Amino acid sequence: MVECGRIGSCLIALLSQQFDGAAAHFTRGIELSIEGTFDYYLDACRLMRAFCYCRLCKFVEAEADLRLVEYENPVWVDKLRTKSELLEACRQRRLD
Repeated sequence: MVECGRIGSCLIALLSQQFDGAAAHFTRGIELSIEGTFDYYLDACRLMRAFCYCRLCKFVEAEADLRLVEYENPVWVDKLRTKSELLEACRQRRLD
């Protein structure tokens, strides 16, 4: 299970635009979700890590994460973003 403190650290790094740090926190959240077979946060962590990868111009890594996201519901990162929107950013190699 993903700990509340870890989620807070992820979001603080994300909102501070520390995308390397945020991606690392989301990676750990993904690992904890998989290890604990608790997938409640799994899609959100993958989508938010993909956003961080886009901001870091790591579009191949972002697209790999997005292919594993099962839902299309928007998630708040810098604004509401969807899986489709981020996949399009990966194809265009830029995120507005």
